[in-house]
Amino acid sequence: MAAITHEDVADAIRSTFETEIEIAETVYVQYDNEPDKFTDSLLAQGGGVWIEHSILWGESIKVENPGTWRHVGVMQCKIYSEVDKGTAAGLAMYEKIKDAFRKTTVDGVTFTTPSLTQVGRSGKWWVLIADTPFHANDVTTG
Repeated sequence: MAAITHEDVADAIRSTFETEIEIAETVYVQYDNEPDKFTDSLLAQGGGVWIEHSILWGESIKVENPGTWRHVGVMQCKIYSEVDKGTAAGLAMYEKIKDAFRKTTVDGVTFTTPSLTQVGRSGKWWVLIADTPFHANDVTTG
């Protein structure tokens, strides 16, 4: 297996999320590597739900094969739904994320089972957090 970089891993995660969630579900997603572009019209297209997507990097660890490194992290999705609509739309979006990423491998990035944290209300939003752990082998670590 050829070595892949952190950038390769992040690109695989973001492009898969874009295809499987942002485009397929017509929901606004704010990625951690781009400027804020949130508008009310973008919110309307997502049925009152939007997502803040981040990649939280963990630590690289050496695994059993000589010269093989594993990089771990979490794909974190903060799911915001309008408070006057309750949590149903946010929970439905979590289920879609879970179904798209649970125990899948994309471009050398393996995802495990997502977990859900219900944060509660923040201003005019209900907030849920979907954390999906991932790992990739042979990541070049500078």
